[in-house]
This record gives sequence, C-alpha cells and structure tokens, in this order.
Amino acid sequence: KQWYQRRVRDKEVQQACNCLSEFSVQIPSILGDKALHGTLKNLRVMRGDAQFAKVVYSEFILSDVSDRLQNLADKCLQFFVEKGLMEYQFNSTSVKLHCTLINTRWNSSGPRTINASRILSEEFELQNFGDCVLNRIDINEMRADKTFVVENDKRYANVFNISLP
Repeated sequence: KQWYQRRVRDKEVQQACNCLSEFSVQIPSILGDKALHGTLKNLRVMRGDAQFAKVVYSEFILSDVSDRLQNLADKCLQFFVEKGLMEYQFNSTSVKLHCTLINTRWNSSGPRTINASRILSEEFELQNFGDCVLNRIDINEMRADKTFVVENDKRYANVFNISLP
C-alpha cells in the first residue's frame, strides 16, 4: 500500500510540475516583464488567537503597489483548477499571499502553539523585515521518508521551480 501511495504522489507531483511549466509562458504578460521587488512587513497570525498561534506570517508588499503578484497567484490557481489538479471554490477571496516566518504545525514532537502576543505588539507588528525580490516559483513536497530527515520530522523538499523576470 505504501508503494502505491508513493507512486500516486509521485505522479501528482509530476503533473503539478508539468502544469507549472505549461503555465510559465503566461507569466511575462501577467507581470509585465518586470521583477517583483517588495518588502516583508506587517506580522499576522494565521487563523486564530495570538496567544495560541501555530503560524506567524508577514505580508509581502510590492514596491510598485500593484496587483501583479496577486494576479499571478490567482491566475496560477485558476490554471491548476482548470487542469483538474486541484479543487477550489472560487469566490471573492483571492490567494492569501504571505511569507511564513514561524510554523509550529510540523514540530517533531507534534503541533504546538506559541504565545505570539509580544511579537505582534506595536513594537514589531508594523516593522519592515527587509526588502527582497521574488525571482522564482517553487513546487515543494513535504517529506518524512528521506534519509536526511530525522524520524517524525517533516520538511519541504523542492521538486521543481521556474524563474520569474
């Protein structure tokens, strides 16, 4: 059974890689052939109370204050849905763009929460955490069955990426 599950997973990963590769021809027109320069700022907690946080993230704010990145994410999602690789109920909500800074969900001893109240205080909440350039899209797979991973530890392994302008 594990062999079959792994084979199905490998097939799905390959389909996702092929889909992203096929989608990549649309990227220059979506981005206007301009790089995505921006800033990481504004700390937030993903779902829930700051006192019991599992995920703390930052927003990525484009320097040119455009919707290019949001448009790219939304069109990529739509492309994957149209190709039958994922299901999604389209509504007024766009893809949630963020940069995960803390994630305790995949802790080796199981999911934990942290009290993120202090780091979400005014002292840090609106802090600029640095300028950066988004220069690629990655497809990652969470793996717990590779030799470099400690037992019960889950990590993301890059399986495919495409460069952005």
